[in-house]
Amino acid sequence: LAWVHSSKSPGWRAHRLKASREYDAVMNRVTVVCFLLACGSSPGDTEVDAGADVGVRDAGGREDAGRNDTGARDTGAGDTGARDTGAPLDAGPALDTAPVVVPNRIVFIHIPHGIAEESWVPRGTGRDFELSEVLAPLEPLRDKLTIVAGLDVAAQDPRLGGTHFWGPPSLLTGNPGPLVDSSRYEGGARSLDLVLGDATSTPIRALQLGVQTSDRPNSEISYLGPGEPVRREPDPERAFDALFAGVEPAGIEEREFLARIEDVVSAPIDLDRNESFPEITRRQFAVLLGALYLQPTHVATLRFSDATSRNVFRWIGEEHTEVWGLLAHRTNDPMNARLLAEMWRWFVEEIARFAQELDGIDAGDGASLLDHTIIVCLSETGVPHQHSSEDIPVFLIGGEATGLATGQFLRAERLHTDLLLTLGQLMGLEITTFGDPSLEASTIFELLR
Repeated sequence: LAWVHSSKSPGWRAHRLKASREYDAVMNRVTVVCFLLACGSSPGDTEVDAGADVGVRDAGGREDAGRNDTGARDTGAGDTGARDTGAPLDAGPALDTAPVVVPNRIVFIHIPHGIAEESWVPRGTGRDFELSEVLAPLEPLRDKLTIVAGLDVAAQDPRLGGTHFWGPPSLLTGNPGPLVDSSRYEGGARSLDLVLGDATSTPIRALQLGVQTSDRPNSEISYLGPGEPVRREPDPERAFDALFAGVEPAGIEEREFLARIEDVVSAPIDLDRNESFPEITRRQFAVLLGALYLQPTHVATLRFSDATSRNVFRWIGEEHTEVWGLLAHRTNDPMNARLLAEMWRWFVEEIARFAQELDGIDAGDGASLLDHTIIVCLSETGVPHQHSSEDIPVFLIGGEATGLATGQFLRAERLHTDLLLTLGQLMGLEITTFGDPSLEASTIFELLR
């Protein structure tokens, strides 16, 4: 019993159970056997089969779903992500049940082009801070919010004159890789989202979604390995089908939840139209919500547009007539800086809405799904018109169960690889460095509870 409960047991790490219900089934069997032994009975004298098959299976009955050539596990047409816990046990007298074990999740959100510190950094420090206009929509989540200023993208190359070239490939890898064709980078390592996905036992290691993204070089943040950018999915309906095709959740609430998401993502939409950007954003967040709740994956990234974004944010107001990429390059003009701040506030509003939706879902242990999730929002650029990779905007939203210290504004003055290392440790990786080893990443202890 002690071995089953120990999170540090090698056996536990090697055979992580995929769902809290499955853990309950195992613990119920162990508890019944221990109860019978304590009463002087033998497990063999009862109808309870302590050796019954409670191994991890997919819904098709296979012991383990294989991986397809994209790196995602092939869940099969019938794999719902829900696991068979076996027949209910008749335990006789009421017994205390083991606590539900809920896995933690993480979502990385990339907003390109950055924003200058004076537009987004709060006033104050520590727990005594006042949110800026840009971050004001996060006020209801203040107790679950951590803002980090002063981080610099670790890998910099002055030869190319701008963070667009090496910033995104460095953002989750900590290593942009070698210069290719004297004009671009293609990532020098496996990105953190895929590394974290490798440590999970979910059908999909990591989910990569986009909003009007392309395969343009230098724009991608997720990498299978050096020179292997991940092709992310910009179509919410296709993403939904890839995750849930053939899935039939066991519970009524789960089925209704999935049906609502399907209704949202299947409505007709022109994915290439500029004015579709807000609706695609909300649909991708709906897909994320379903993925984190029904658990085909625990790790995801969402990327907005590309390093040279052509979107015009007309839905915000009539003053918004300039394309995003050009506007960001002209933020030395105060009016353009104000317009960019309004655009960022719109993104923050959408992220806050997503976080609040997570906070309204019961994770099964009395806490919310947000309590078991870390949302990481960041950009590769600090001051846009300077193409600076210093002082990049970063904020984190997460719950107590993740171990993230929240309710604070932290000025770190460090490289962003320190953040990647710390996030990996929070998610359970036993690592002491991340990214380019020559940079010697170190833990940001202020982010740990």
